[in-house]
Amino acid sequence: MEEKERIEFIGIGASKSATSWVAEILRKHPGVYYPEEEKELNYFNQFMPQDFVTKNHNYKKPLNWYHHYFRNAKQSQIKGEITPVYLAMENCAEDIYKYNPDVKIFAILRHPIERSFSQYLYSKQNGIGVFKNYQDAIEKLPEKFLHTSLYYQKLKKYFDIFPRENIKILFFEDVKKDNKTFLKELYEFLEVEVFYPEGFDEKVNVGLQPKSQSLVNFIGKAKMIIHSNGLQFMLPFLEKTGFLSLVKKIKKKNMTQRKTKKEQLPENVKKDLQNYFREDLDKLENLLEKDLSHWKK
Repeated sequence: MEEKERIEFIGIGASKSATSWVAEILRKHPGVYYPEEEKELNYFNQFMPQDFVTKNHNYKKPLNWYHHYFRNAKQSQIKGEITPVYLAMENCAEDIYKYNPDVKIFAILRHPIERSFSQYLYSKQNGIGVFKNYQDAIEKLPEKFLHTSLYYQKLKKYFDIFPRENIKILFFEDVKKDNKTFLKELYEFLEVEVFYPEGFDEKVNVGLQPKSQSLVNFIGKAKMIIHSNGLQFMLPFLEKTGFLSLVKKIKKKNMTQRKTKKEQLPENVKKDLQNYFREDLDKLENLLEKDLSHWKK
């Protein structure tokens, strides 16, 4: 593989931590090439992010498949992508290192409990798993809703094999507090000029509410049936016939601005999770040399 084909940066997560917003900003930056077709390429993760069990059919595909997403990059641009599940999946750190040991890695971290609950609400909104409530979700799928927020455990793998100067840790709270300073810090790490595109303050991936929960559950389940049964060969045909576009339109039309009160995190569950994450947060503070006491309250 020629040096010029390798991408220069990868955002590894965490999910529900402004990664979609960052991807949109980077896509508009003149010195950066971010894939136009997809935000998340899901190339290095062994399993699908929906359930952490179904095999990812993109894993181990030839590198030219991956690099095809960057085919339109200019020589003056750096290339990269963000796939949040790379932080969570056990194999990703080593596989990314084998791909490019010099790649720049960045992660955006969010309060572990808030991130977990937000991911649950997003999964519910998109019909990815059917759960009675949040507690049911973390019991049935802890790999997705709990373990992903064990930041020390997940980041340690990256810090063990990549040079520390190749890793940048950012925080979701800083996006809300001062998004210009947040972006400046990211740009300095990526070694590109500071650039604030028009509309950079706009939110993306805003939480909505389905008009019919049954419909989104059906679409979400159908997608996973295709992947879990090795029927991905049907996708190009479904795309060509316009069926997938129709499904996307139906799904989009089914979403509306939230009218009912958003589900709240139960206080008893919150207290249990504070204890659950405490040890990992203590270790994370030492790893990052940063005070995270506000996440322990």
